[in-house]
Amino acid sequence: MSLSKAAPNCAFCRIGKGIYSCPRCNQRYCSSICYKSQDHAECSESFFKEWVEQSLQEKSCGRAEKENMLRLLKKFEEEYAEDSTEGELSIEDRFAGINIHDADENVIWQNLNDEERKKFKAFLEDEKNLATIVPMKQPWWTNTILNLVEEADIETVRLKDDVAPRPPYPLNTKKLSDLTSVKPSDCIKFNLFNVLYPYAFLYRFYNCDIRDFREDVVDYMFIFSPVLSEGKNYFSLEEVIQDSIRLISSSELGTSLTLVKSVINDVGNMMQGPSNAKSSTFILCALHDIKLLFLEVKYANKEQGDTDKSFRKKLLFAVKKVEYFMSWSLDFESTISDIASEAVILMLPELLPDTKKYEPQNEKNKKPLIEELD
Repeated sequence: MSLSKAAPNCAFCRIGKGIYSCPRCNQRYCSSICYKSQDHAECSESFFKEWVEQSLQEKSCGRAEKENMLRLLKKFEEEYAEDSTEGELSIEDRFAGINIHDADENVIWQNLNDEERKKFKAFLEDEKNLATIVPMKQPWWTNTILNLVEEADIETVRLKDDVAPRPPYPLNTKKLSDLTSVKPSDCIKFNLFNVLYPYAFLYRFYNCDIRDFREDVVDYMFIFSPVLSEGKNYFSLEEVIQDSIRLISSSELGTSLTLVKSVINDVGNMMQGPSNAKSSTFILCALHDIKLLFLEVKYANKEQGDTDKSFRKKLLFAVKKVEYFMSWSLDFESTISDIASEAVILMLPELLPDTKKYEPQNEKNKKPLIEELD
C-alpha cells in the first residue's frame, strides 16, 4: 500500500512514500498512479504484453482464458496479415513451433515484430475491441428490483443478467437519532454524495471487480473523496459534483469526461434505491461495501507486518465516517431522495439537445419571449 510504512520518497511524484519497487528499473513508487505515469512508461512495454503475461501465469490461468488469447491472436493475424513486412515470415509461421499453452510470455512477445506490437496495442486500446476480450458487467445498483427471497440457482441468474452481485446489507446499523441527539449538519447530504461518487466510478472503471484491485481502489477513494481523506465539507450539490468530476477527470486514469459525468446517474440510482424496498437500501449496501474495503486493507497490512500507525489511523477515521453516513441515511431517506432528484435536474443540460440550432434563421420572424403590455 502506498501509504502503509516509512520508506524513501516516490521517485516520480517526490511526495508519497515509495514502498513499491519496479521489478524492471528498481525505481521506488508510491501508488499505481505514479507507476503508470509518463515518466515510467518505458517500463510498461505494452498493455498486450502484460495481458498475455497474466493469461499465461502458471497455475493461475484457466484453459478458457488461453483459448481466448489464441482467438485474439488469430483475429489480429487475419486483420493485419496484409501489412506483414515483405520477406519476413508470416505470424503463422513464426508461431508454428510454439505451444501457446505453455510458452513464456516473452517468447510470444519476441515473435511479434515492431509493427505488429504497435498495431496490437492500438487494437487493444480500442474500447470496442477490448469489450470482446473482457465482457463488460453492469453494476449491482442497475438491478432496481431487490430479490427479497434468495433464489436457489442465484449464480445462474447473475451470469444470465450480467449484473454484479449486490453487496451485503448491514443488519445491525442503528439510526443516528438512536445514537445522538445532536442535529446533523446540512452538509452531510453533500458529503455523502462525495463518498458515493468515487465508489460508483471505480466500480465501473474496474468492471465491477474492485476486490481484485482492493489496494488501488482504497488509494483512489482517498484521492477522489476529500471527505474521507481530509474531512472536507461541501455546502451545495453543484460544488460537490464539480469537485468530484475535476478530481477524477484530472487524474492519470485517462477516462473520458463523458464517463466521469455519467457517474452522476449511478449515484442518483443508488440514492433512489430499489423500487420494492426502502430507498436507503442501496446507499447502505454501498457504504457497507466501502467500509469492508477499508477494513480488508487494514487487516491485510497487519498480516504483512505493516506498522504505520498514521495509515491505520486514516483507515479507521474513514471507517467511522462511513458508519456515520450509514446511521444518518436511516433517518434521512427523504433527504436522500431529494438529492437524487436534484442531481437528475442538474444533468438535464447534458442530456437535452442544443436548442440554438433550432432558432429561426429569419430575423424578421423573431419575436421577443416577453412583450410589454400597454
